[in-house]
Amino acid sequence: LYAEVIPQALQAVKFDCSKLLPDDISLFLQAKPVLQYRLLKTLQMLTSTRLGGISANMKFGPKAFCSLLKIVTNSDICKVYTLARDLALVSFLGGIVPNETHEEVDHCVRYEASLWIDGVKNDSASELSKLVETSQS
Repeated sequence: LYAEVIPQALQAVKFDCSKLLPDDISLFLQAKPVLQYRLLKTLQMLTSTRLGGISANMKFGPKAFCSLLKIVTNSDICKVYTLARDLALVSFLGGIVPNETHEEVDHCVRYEASLWIDGVKNDSASELSKLVETSQS
């Protein structure tokens, strides 16, 4: 609620957003679909408020990125899958896409990143997360 009414109140708050996602994704997937969606929506709102709007500069860290990938690969709820995919894609792009690029280059990079996200399997989520962490450091 604070994020919607007074967004500047949360801009200086330091919060590890990955703590909203459990280590064991099976626990997350057992929750009611509306709770799964609300949790991801909260994660999206917290990160976007903290960083002044969702952008390619947003990073969740390897644990949260891996959790998002596992939600993408295991969720059969369309809204949850889509939101987790969007968050994973934005996290994946953080550190890859420069702040200023040519529109066509940006489109191509985003398309390739979406192919990586869509191609990940449950057993390869950890590996992709490690690769992204390595490339961003």
